[in-house]
Amino acid sequence: MTPFESAARAAVATRLAKRTREHYGHVLDRWIAFAVEEKVDLADPNEEAAARFRNRIAEELKSSTVRGYLAPLSFIYRRLSDRRPPAALWNPFKPTVLDWPPDSKIGRTEQVAAPVVEAMIAAAEGEGALRDVALLRLLLATGARRMSIVTLRRDGLRERDGALWARVKTKGSGGADLDEVLIPEEAATALRVWLEVAPKSPFAFPGRKPEKSMDL
Repeated sequence: MTPFESAARAAVATRLAKRTREHYGHVLDRWIAFAVEEKVDLADPNEEAAARFRNRIAEELKSSTVRGYLAPLSFIYRRLSDRRPPAALWNPFKPTVLDWPPDSKIGRTEQVAAPVVEAMIAAAEGEGALRDVALLRLLLATGARRMSIVTLRRDGLRERDGALWARVKTKGSGGADLDEVLIPEEAATALRVWLEVAPKSPFAFPGRKPEKSMDL
């Protein structure tokens, strides 16, 4: 195992949720296989190599799922380039360098400024409040209605091609219709971590009585 691969797999191992680690490991395996085939220096890949990899997976996956492949690689390269000594020289997968496919049709909510929510999330993370972190990240990332997140059912969640999807009532939907939306990776990770320790319930966020959802 090369120094890059050893450091990359160590970075993957820091992910708390088992499914997230498995997904990150799968993406890393695909990238390494591509790099070996294309004779790409894994510790210092150029932007063109990252773009070719993106284009290859885009031929077989939906754009939203492609984002679910680029995000883990961006995380890995950020971790490795921040190390001392670095195991990678830079991050060719970050969105400011590599063009990512468009996000899902549901944008972020603008009711509360993102920096304010991020501060709230940081406070919740500092207290180990896994449920609150998951709730806040879902609200920030999906633009879904507050009560739709609070009443989110476990059977409304779907893992597909390494990405997590949820059926929720969004701000643009009418009546009782539910939209299936992609949960961005950071929010999906927070939700997976919470569900690993959450009380047994049909709801992702159960109330005091597990058969009911929490109040908010």
